[in-house]
Amino acid sequence: MKHLSLIFLLFGLSCTPIKNDKLLSFHVLSDCNLDSWPEVFDPKIVKTHSYDTLIVSASIYNNGCLKFDGDVKLLGNKIELIYWNTTDHGCKEICEYRVTYKLLYDQHKSPEIKLKEKKL
Repeated sequence: MKHLSLIFLLFGLSCTPIKNDKLLSFHVLSDCNLDSWPEVFDPKIVKTHSYDTLIVSASIYNNGCLKFDGDVKLLGNKIELIYWNTTDHGCKEICEYRVTYKLLYDQHKSPEIKLKEKKL
């Protein structure tokens, strides 16, 4: 029985995506009161840096009823904010999702930030 439990534990861990250990948290807020798609998809990236923590938020537009997960990739003074849809369906409504990443960042330079959708 112990061997079977170990196999299930290892299998469960292998299906969990390994995220960057600098990512402390990832949150999503949504506003689905939009009447139409915006003409320009401006991510409206906002960043706050204090001591060794960087909080970055950005807007993405998509269909409603979606759930997202995220990760970060740090490349020197560049940060890539990665997000992906974890659901297999959506609604007809149009939503603005505000994704927020909190990460350890102890560099004093202001980083170059890029938002990227990961297709699964």
